[in-house]
Amino acid sequence: MFVVPDDVQLSDKKATDEPEQPATATPAQLTQSQFDAIEPIKLEVKDGQTRSEAWAEYFAGLDLQTAEDVTLLDQRIRRTVSRFSSKAAAADQAGDREAALEWFTQSRDLISEAILAGQIQPWMYHAYAIALTATGAPNVEVERALLSAVDFAETPSDVLNVASRLEAIGSYAASLRLCQRVADLEPNRREPYVMGMRLAESLDDHDAIVWACEGVLSQAWPVEFSDIVDKAKLLARSTYAGLIEEGQTEKAAKFGEALKLASAHDVVIRVSWTGDADIDLAVEEPSGTVCSMENRSSAGGGTLLGDSYPGQGESKSGTISETYVCPSGFSGQYRLMVRKIWGEVSTGQATVEIVTDAGRPSQNFIRQEIPLTEKDAMLVFEVKDGKRKEQLGEAQLADLRDVQRDLNANMLGQFANPGNNAGQALSELYYDIQRMTGGVSGAGNNPFWRRAPAVGFQPQITQLPEGAGMTGLAIISADRRYVRISPAPFFSQVGDVTTFNFVSGTSGTGTGGGAAGGGNAAGGLGGGAAGGFGN
Repeated sequence: MFVVPDDVQLSDKKATDEPEQPATATPAQLTQSQFDAIEPIKLEVKDGQTRSEAWAEYFAGLDLQTAEDVTLLDQRIRRTVSRFSSKAAAADQAGDREAALEWFTQSRDLISEAILAGQIQPWMYHAYAIALTATGAPNVEVERALLSAVDFAETPSDVLNVASRLEAIGSYAASLRLCQRVADLEPNRREPYVMGMRLAESLDDHDAIVWACEGVLSQAWPVEFSDIVDKAKLLARSTYAGLIEEGQTEKAAKFGEALKLASAHDVVIRVSWTGDADIDLAVEEPSGTVCSMENRSSAGGGTLLGDSYPGQGESKSGTISETYVCPSGFSGQYRLMVRKIWGEVSTGQATVEIVTDAGRPSQNFIRQEIPLTEKDAMLVFEVKDGKRKEQLGEAQLADLRDVQRDLNANMLGQFANPGNNAGQALSELYYDIQRMTGGVSGAGNNPFWRRAPAVGFQPQITQLPEGAGMTGLAIISADRRYVRISPAPFFSQVGDVTTFNFVSGTSGTGTGGGAAGGGNAAGGLGGGAAGGFGN
């Protein structure tokens, strides 16, 4: 609702200029033009002074009274480093390698003295490592700079970024330690094990190989990452055979038991059918998270291994199947929704096979034929002894925070098949510094991911109301004599869903999610305000 004043005149409007970004804005808030407008530091080197001594004298003479002074200094240092790297790139493109190295040396000296003077910012250690690499410094110095950056890491992804750079310079042992640290923080994250498996194989470290293989095989992997699983299995077999040949039978036996435990999953669901039809699955887990084609890897631990349809995922007998795997899930009730998307199933039924609590005394196997008509089928089963013991609320928060993280194909592909950065050109190092200092528009603070553009994922949460409702818009006329009201009624109807409870063995018709006006909708499973799968 809004009201138009009675005495409105265009002459009352005052021309205002767009407010300028304050000089003390953070680098992420600066536009490219504002960043370029920052005055770089001009250093005067006195007779008999080295450049490092001149920088040390410059920082010693600063009088920083407020936080704004510190921020402005950080911006000027960034601008200066960015300017040096731009000149290095220009010299490298012109074929003047000596001049390019000289500009990188200036960046190195500036950042080094800034750190020694206590003017430390998280980006400096990354930039310092890049400058050291460009100037041919020993790997031990580059490694020390990158490990210092770990102290400022805010997320496990930041630590993995450092591990990737350490691997690029050949510091495999340090990189492996970081991968293991990330795996301790987030055991259900895939990237540390993928990267760690490669590093452990390069180091020929049996203990690390055991750790990496257990980690890889304990995860559920979509079809596109089957090569990773195959490699882990081959590496595990060769390691096991090597232990036997060396006479370490006890160690080999422990390794075999560990692999068996890692491969034992809490839930495995296989839905198979024949005919010219496509069927999709969705599983609601005890934490409330939903694993479906829209979210193939849930924070509750489940993963859909692929989307099968005629011509895709068929066996020799013509049977089509889709599989859901939860290696480490919560104890409690799971609900499986089976929906026919299009076509007709030959027998009118689909075969559902469920294994729960695999490898434990409570292991259970269920096989059921369910009818697939125009209605969806819901199946309920229970996991009695799930491996996950943390609070359900933590998984729900993780699902809201980053529901697509584990299956970010670009991130995982980076760790699975890294490029060879050891021989990269100086111009590439320049681009690293430009992104990290803020000298490239939209660079942000992530210094290393300058490779091909990638797809980003952001969950969209939709509330589907149930029942009847109405909204309205009231507009008052300029003379305040009339009010125009525009009502908008809304009706939501719930369709029927055929259910079968594997816990009690009962079947019946239950209510699924709502759909506005009786149409189809996809959301969370089950009834309620959030809605789910309805007709």
